Amino acid sequence: MDTDIASEILLGDWDLASSLANLQRRGDRVYFSEATRGELHSWSSASAPDLAKADTLLASVDAVLDVDSTISRKAGELRRLSSHSVGQRCPSCGKVTGGKLKLPDAMIAATAVTEGATLITNNGADYQPLVGYGVLKVMSGRDLIAQFGPQQTGQGLTP
Repeated sequence: MDTDIASEILLGDWDLASSLANLQRRGDRVYFSEATRGELHSWSSASAPDLAKADTLLASVDAVLDVDSTISRKAGELRRLSSHSVGQRCPSCGKVTGGKLKLPDAMIAATAVTEGATLITNNGADYQPLVGYGVLKVMSGRDLIAQFGPQQTGQGLTP
């Protein structure tokens, strides 16, 4: 799961939160990377209650995976690979790629690749070079809601 998904849930996207809960209810494993915790804890406007809410969200998933030496090496490899596609257009959104992945994004992508997981993100253009090379699978938060949201299962969360 990318940090933007956590951010949207923390800002009150209950359909997205319900979709993740529905994934877990059906037996799918939901992960975040410790890189996400670092990004959430770096919000300059975050209060102590905001940080506690972020930690509660992270504790609600199956695991928050450590960034170990395997993931660090893979993140470096993915950053190098992404730098080869500067200026190319994302086929799905048309956005022109701007260069290397930022290090937190590379660590999150490396976590997904290492785990053989699909990365749920609403920042798909950031990861498009890796998708284009066939090393990363992504799904948007909107597609997640369409497939697993409360309207699909009748099981939602209450704000």
